[in-house]
Amino acid sequence: MRNFLMGLLTTGLLALNVSATWAAQADPIIGYWRTIDDTTGFAKAVVQIQNTENGKYSATIVNTLARPDYTPAKYCHQCPSPFTDREIIGLPVLWNLRSSEKSGNNSEKMYTDGYIIDPLSGKIYQSEARVSNDGRRLTLRGHIIGMPLMGQGRTQTWLREANYTPRSK
Repeated sequence: MRNFLMGLLTTGLLALNVSATWAAQADPIIGYWRTIDDTTGFAKAVVQIQNTENGKYSATIVNTLARPDYTPAKYCHQCPSPFTDREIIGLPVLWNLRSSEKSGNNSEKMYTDGYIIDPLSGKIYQSEARVSNDGRRLTLRGHIIGMPLMGQGRTQTWLREANYTPRSK
């Protein structure tokens, strides 16, 4: 009986591990990402992307990254309501992103119909994203709302933070 219970427990744990692995593969965008500034090329923050209750994806800043001659902003001063004067850490910067049926170059996983805010300028962009096949790079393309073909946009590549551990408060 004891061997049977141990076998059942082991089978259950293996099934749980397989389910977790499948879920990670099904949602390659979920996790922690290091944002890279498209102007300077420096890392500025770590964000966490999560699946929301409506099946879409959102990202929140969980940490800002200082470097010599750069002190991260503490508040989102130039942001429109409801983001005005909110602390940068904890600020939702990406929302409403949804998985797309289309695939990108080399069958990369695509996401569309999202919005992204630049916490320093306060500008909000419509966004699309794609995760590289190896899951290590997230490329986001933002364009001014209502003008996707006018060339008025920005592209950033974020890097996966595979070993990131959130700071306790």
